[in-house]
Parts: sequence; structure tokens; C-alpha cells
Amino acid sequence: RNLMRVKENAWLFQQGKELLEPIGSSDEIGEVDRVFHNMALTIRRAQDHDSHMMKLLHESKERLDTLLNNLPIAVIVTSPEGLIESLNPAAVELFEYSPQELKNKPLHTLFPSGASGAVVLENLKELSMTALEAISKNQDAIYTEVQKKNFAASDGERVLVAALDVSERHDKGLLCHGQS
Repeated sequence: RNLMRVKENAWLFQQGKELLEPIGSSDEIGEVDRVFHNMALTIRRAQDHDSHMMKLLHESKERLDTLLNNLPIAVIVTSPEGLIESLNPAAVELFEYSPQELKNKPLHTLFPSGASGAVVLENLKELSMTALEAISKNQDAIYTEVQKKNFAASDGERVLVAALDVSERHDKGLLCHGQS
């Protein structure tokens, strides 16, 4: 009878249901039941903790996505070689390309200085604004101030490029001098 109760608890645990009360006997089956209850409690606590952590991670990702999607600055993520991996909605709007059109394209597609995407990145000083002329999909000139930041992602090194449209200031001659 007690052995059947231990088996039933194993089945209930497997189904994610509440276990029956511990047997409470001091024999070997009672000891197995006590150990099983402790193990089940430990596993359920770990599962609850994992579930809570996954919820927090998901909420954090949603906040970050909301921030990037509403940032008024164009954000482009590239490989260290200058191949575009992703861009935010402000970059889509500024350059008039869809993310799919730019996926794995060299950064010089947007900043055609006659150099490769990697050279464009090399010419940008980390966290220092550089004035660069960009070109939209429709071949319109866009005057930008660009910064880069190298970072380590879980799957390798990446480069974040932030581009601010300063065409209006350029047209009015209000850009910082000494940068090109």
C-alpha cells in the first residue's frame, strides 16, 4: 500500500500535480517517500525560479526592443567586417531600406566612401562623432554624424553604429568643423 502511494506520487509529480501527503512511516519506504518529497520540492522550486527568471528576461528584452524601436537615432549593428546585421526603425526611415534589403550588405552601402564596410568602421573612432555623408536607397545625400561602439554579443563581436541625421544643420552651415 505504501509502495503504491510512492508510485502514485511519482506519477503525480510527472504530471505536474500536487503530491499526496508524505507517508510518515519510519521504514525504508517511508524514507524513500520523504526523500522523494524533498527532491520534488527542490525541483519545483528550481522550476519556479527558472520560470520567474525567464519572465524577467522576456520583460527586459521587451523594454530594450521598445527603446530601440522608438529611439530617434538610426542604430545599425554590423559584424566586425562591416556587414549589416540589423537596424532599428529610425535607420529604416532615414535610409529608406527595409531590414531585409540591407541584411549582410556592407556598411558602405549606406556610407559610400569608396571603401569597404570594414574600412568605414576602421575610420570611425569609438564613441567619437564623425561627420559622414550617407546615401539613401533613392540616392539622396544624407549628412550624418556617426559614432561606433564595439561590443561582445553572446555569439561574437559586433559593432553598433549610431547615425544622427544632421542634414538640416549641414544646409545651414552649422556642423562642427574639423571632422569629415
